[in-house]
Amino acid sequence: MHSLCSVGSGRRGALGRGVALVGFRMQGAVMKHDFDLRFRLEGSALGGDDIAGRLAAAGCEDCVVGIGVPGRLGLHFTREADSMEAAVESALADVRHAAPSARLIEV
Repeated sequence: MHSLCSVGSGRRGALGRGVALVGFRMQGAVMKHDFDLRFRLEGSALGGDDIAGRLAAAGCEDCVVGIGVPGRLGLHFTREADSMEAAVESALADVRHAAPSARLIEV
């Protein structure tokens, strides 16, 4: 995955563990933020198509879904928002709506 600008210092900030801040890019007056979120799906029997459909219905049409490891979920977002923090927080809320058992894990 490519980003146009690196924006993380490696510190753990207000967003917490498991958030990889990859970069951002401008398109007109709207900022698009690229970042990865990885989750453990606890007690979930959802298959790949099920979780992808639930994520899309919850507003995660702006992410690529990775489900290569059973019980794990990797998401790469390109989300429009005023700030990186706002982009990540809205993505986390959407994922929690789609998969309440999803737990954010270390990257």
